[in-house]
Amino acid sequence: TADLSTSMLMALLGAAALNSFLGINLLSPLFAGRVTYFLGLPTAKLGVPSKMARRNAGRSPERTATAASALMIGLALVATVSVISESLKATVSEILEEDVISDWWVQGESLGPEPLGFSPTITAEIADLPEVKEVLAMQLSDEGLRTVVDQKVKRVYSADLTSVPKYFNIGLSDKDESLIGNNAIYLHEDEAEKYGVVVGSTLEVEFVDQSQRALNVAGIFTSKSIIDSGWLLDSSVYASNENLVPKSDDFVGVLVRDGVNEQSAREAINAVLEGYEQIEAKTKAEFEDEAQDQIDQTLTVVSVLLFISVILAVLGVAITLALSVFERTREIGLTRAVGATRKQIKRTVRVEGILVALFGGVLGVALGLIFGMACVQIIPDDFVSELAIPWGNILRNLLIAGVAGSLAAYFPARRAAKLNVLDAINHE
Repeated sequence: TADLSTSMLMALLGAAALNSFLGINLLSPLFAGRVTYFLGLPTAKLGVPSKMARRNAGRSPERTATAASALMIGLALVATVSVISESLKATVSEILEEDVISDWWVQGESLGPEPLGFSPTITAEIADLPEVKEVLAMQLSDEGLRTVVDQKVKRVYSADLTSVPKYFNIGLSDKDESLIGNNAIYLHEDEAEKYGVVVGSTLEVEFVDQSQRALNVAGIFTSKSIIDSGWLLDSSVYASNENLVPKSDDFVGVLVRDGVNEQSAREAINAVLEGYEQIEAKTKAEFEDEAQDQIDQTLTVVSVLLFISVILAVLGVAITLALSVFERTREIGLTRAVGATRKQIKRTVRVEGILVALFGGVLGVALGLIFGMACVQIIPDDFVSELAIPWGNILRNLLIAGVAGSLAAYFPARRAAKLNVLDAINHE
């Protein structure tokens, strides 16, 4: 809720997360017994061994909390990343649904900060197709110009401003079509406020060839979902000066004629692009699928790294259970003496491991959801504007925690079941 920079807010959130982990670790023994008792309600119906496991997990809350703490931290980070990635995918879907109007987009592969440009001749050939109604060529220059007033280098997009609303919605809040022409520019509202300009104002800039111009602010827009830099020049600005770049197209929006289906349009456009392997045409749905695949790939890499910490946490649960079995050697021997079978002893230890892991999992998921929602709130709306909770992933992580607890208890359970009854009873 503070009016601070994004990086500062994220740093504060990181410090808050660390404090939360420490605080929960200190306070969790106060409620570990009650929580594990509640989590063990379904297992209590499976017989006496499960009832004993539930009581064992709750009667030493300090040990249970300590064993679950590392697992809690690992799953909290996994849940946080899941919420952010799911929200990012929801945002991408909303942008493509609401802000993109174009039927097709043609672009080259991304090489560094800019995509691979291609010859305007290809754009002209696509425009001449009988299946195509019209096209919009867009150019991108990562260091397109600098402002004279503060010498800041700006990333600049350019396109025919009169055609822009046909292809995507940038949220034009104000515009003057009479100003569109050789020196026209659309600015994002933040950039306009920064430089104190409105529609009709002029803004002095310097291009890479050191030529200076007074650009006419022809419109103010509110969304950075497409024009992320906030600077959209009329394409005639570059065309009027042969010393300026870019001289190639980076994106081409395509509107097909009424009655032309997707397959026909694809075949026609791909026929033009044949021989240009680094240039491809995609529909909105394909762009969405590709963007979500990229997000999922990034999430997979991060999740693998985080699950390594979860594995280490499971080893901690296993060690704690092994110590618990050692401390309860005499108790286990007495239990065997009054009729408990080895199978029942195994089940008791394994169910206890599951409850300890679920305790850490519940705490971790709860904290992860809070941290994830806080991150989405902090990240600017131009990047992530939709909050989405991946309930399926959350439930899967809890299931994984339970299975991990069972696996962690495997060797301690075997050791407990193999104890010699008389030796265990005589253990001090």
